[in-house]
Amino acid sequence: SRGSSAPQLPIPTGLQPVQRLRLKGAQTMANARLPPVTPRGSGAHWQSQRDPSVSHPFDTPYGIMKGFQNDLANLQAKLEAEQQTRAAEVHSLKEECRSLREALNKERSERLRQCESLDMKVTSEIARHDKTLKH
Repeated sequence: SRGSSAPQLPIPTGLQPVQRLRLKGAQTMANARLPPVTPRGSGAHWQSQRDPSVSHPFDTPYGIMKGFQNDLANLQAKLEAEQQTRAAEVHSLKEECRSLREALNKERSERLRQCESLDMKVTSEIARHDKTLKH
C-alpha cells in the first residue's frame, strides 16, 4: 500500500558513528518507494498513477529486499561490535598472560637464589662440623 512505511528498528547502542549512519541509511532506504513504471513504447505511467488505491507491482518485493538489506546492515553492525569486544578481551587476556609469565619468572629466580643460598649455608655448616669433628 502507498501510505504505509516499514517499521523503524531500534539502533543498537554502543555502535561507532559510522555504524550508526550505516544503519540509519539502511532504514531510510527500507522506507523508500520505487518510481512509477513506464511501459515501453507508450509515455503513460503505470495505472497506479491514475488509481491511488492500486499499489506499484514491485513495492512488496522492493520492501522485502530493503528489509533484508536493513537486517543485514543490523547484523553486520552487531558482528563488528562483537568482533571489537572479542578483540579487546583477547588483548586483555594476552596482557594478563604476559604479566603472569613475568611474575612466574621472577618467582622462579627468587626461589633459585634462595635454594643456592641455603645450599651454601648447608655446605658451610657441614664443612664446619667436619672440621670440628676432626680436631
